[in-house]
Amino acid sequence: MSYAFPWVEPPWPEDALPRDQLEDRIQQLISSLNMCVLATHGSSGPIASPIEYYADGLDIYILPDPGTPKLRAMETDPRISYAVHHPYHGWHTARGAQVFGKAEII
Repeated sequence: MSYAFPWVEPPWPEDALPRDQLEDRIQQLISSLNMCVLATHGSSGPIASPIEYYADGLDIYILPDPGTPKLRAMETDPRISYAVHHPYHGWHTARGAQVFGKAEII
């Protein structure tokens, strides 16, 4: 048993969370925040940068400036990943998600 961090000790969950519950938790998380780290793949490699977003269910909307490397990367290769997290104050408060998807320029 860890005396410093007793909350990270077993028992661990044994079953996967049902998809509807998982999506609900992700939706709650992304709707409670407005900053993420958006990762794209540019001509010189990965690009990961913080950006403000607006959540609508499990969809997020961002407003990148025209001509930025991030926007050019999404136009070339729409595969993206973004990560959100609440402020970290120790393992007992860790809460975040990493989401993978495809960007759609609208």
